[in-house]
Amino acid sequence: MQQTAALYSKLVTSLDGIVWEADGDTFQFTFVSPQAERILGYPLRDWLQPNFWRDHTHPDDTDWCAAFCLDCTKRRQDHEFEYRMIAADGRVVWLHDIVSVKIEPGGAVYLSGIMLDITKRKRAEEELRQKSEILQKIFDHIPVMVTFRGEDGHIKLVNREWERIFGWTLSELQERNGDILNDVYPDPINRRRAQDIIAAADLQWRTFKAKVRDGRIIDSSWAVARLSDGTSVSIGQDISERTRAEEERRRLLQRLITAQEDERRHLSRELHDNLGQYLSALLLGLESLARLQDLPPAAVKKLSYLIETTKQFELDVHSLALELRPTTLDDLGLEASLSGFAREWARRHDQRIKVVFNSSGFANPEKRLPFDIEVAIYRVVQEALTNASRHSNAQIVSIILERDDTQVRVTIEDDGVGFDVEKMMSSPVENRRLGLLSMQERVQMVGGEFKIDSGAGTTIVVTIPLDKS
Repeated sequence: MQQTAALYSKLVTSLDGIVWEADGDTFQFTFVSPQAERILGYPLRDWLQPNFWRDHTHPDDTDWCAAFCLDCTKRRQDHEFEYRMIAADGRVVWLHDIVSVKIEPGGAVYLSGIMLDITKRKRAEEELRQKSEILQKIFDHIPVMVTFRGEDGHIKLVNREWERIFGWTLSELQERNGDILNDVYPDPINRRRAQDIIAAADLQWRTFKAKVRDGRIIDSSWAVARLSDGTSVSIGQDISERTRAEEERRRLLQRLITAQEDERRHLSRELHDNLGQYLSALLLGLESLARLQDLPPAAVKKLSYLIETTKQFELDVHSLALELRPTTLDDLGLEASLSGFAREWARRHDQRIKVVFNSSGFANPEKRLPFDIEVAIYRVVQEALTNASRHSNAQIVSIILERDDTQVRVTIEDDGVGFDVEKMMSSPVENRRLGLLSMQERVQMVGGEFKIDSGAGTTIVVTIPLDKS
């Protein structure tokens, strides 16, 4: 018997909870284990005073806890419940109380149980509740669409923004088993693309034409992620307004570029045809005067100076006309124009930078590229050579122009000092960055791809697809 009592005592003191016994009529404790003092801070003798439990229960829990416990005791029913008590230092301690109702042979009722400190769990639950509430608020009010799909691909949950843009409510989706891909993407190819992207869940943003409930077609952008349980989360935006704004900007920019090229062409021809002719006539007149007999030495010297100056002026006008708009670009096409421009550019730079030009796929000069593509590539090469001259300290610049049935590509590479592309493109606008952005925009205007890499030298690659039609 003593061994059993010792074992019971050891078990009681080892439990991480308050083991207790109490009178079933008055709820006055008759025994509490030593953990009571550690958990709530009151001496054990205080626990044995009348009304201790009721007096130290949290005011918001006192009445209902007493009523609940009294009801269960009258019905002789074991019970458990969670409530708060106030510790000796004023802390609020959450307890999970497991109560057993016992009836002695004489009919007296006594209670026994164990109080487990669940304060940490309750705090964690409260933090989780608050975080869940925050996430729910974000989910409901964030100005992006969010959808959750099960492993079967059917929609399980959507937020308010999705409902607002697409027009279906969550309850309507549930009635249709969450399957509306046929409605949103009536085109089979587009629908298959959407299904593939949902299956891939690679978080890459992609754009779609989607049909909403009222029949409108919107431009949308989506990225899909996969959760550990197989659920896919799709995040999307209605980018219709942005797309229209970009298209309008592109149209305005195209009109501006076209007007600029027309003006360049006009000025170039004026310089070449009018001013060039006047300079040629002036040069012929000066050379004729220089051939007259018996001219004073001073006059011969002056005429010689004027002739050289006029020749240089004529070359400068020719270079300026070429810079503005080479007639060969209109008359002979891109390959001949770039070849001539490369030679003229090297000459104007006194051959201190060697320019190497190679081309392929231009054997048939009658097979011209579209006008806007020729202009875009020509201007990119022009700007790239200007940058190489001003900034790179390059000795060799290579230009490779290639064409096949599907695309045209130009690669401009120099052996200069290079620069930090990312830093340059993200820095405030300056002349050098403005040139890079201008090249990039020109290429994008014609549906091409602009890539630049710089380190030990700089390489620019422009690839523009060709419409076979």
